[in-house]
Amino acid sequence: MAGYGTNDGFTAYATEAGYVFPDGTTDAQKTAARQRGSLVIDRYEPRFSGRRTGGYVQERAWPRTGATTYYGEAIPSGEIPVAVINASYEAAFLELTNPGSLSPVVTGTST
Repeated sequence: MAGYGTNDGFTAYATEAGYVFPDGTTDAQKTAARQRGSLVIDRYEPRFSGRRTGGYVQERAWPRTGATTYYGEAIPSGEIPVAVINASYEAAFLELTNPGSLSPVVTGTST
């Protein structure tokens, strides 16, 4: 899985949000940015309810089984919430326009 959502969805989301892709951005670059954006979202997996629908071999944290919203509403198994997809698009755009900006930075003095 390249990342949450699709390149078309990513493009539509960014356009509606008023973001402008750098000139010459290719589909391959968008796919790579979605991959990196999804990895950022997956860092929050310990805070997600439920468990991976496909078990430990599933590449991404979503879809999940037994997941609920903050307010206790059930999220259907196999479904990736729109909020997760949109958050991954936000992260993807940041990574596309500023590569490495969402990578964790650890220095020896901070560990």
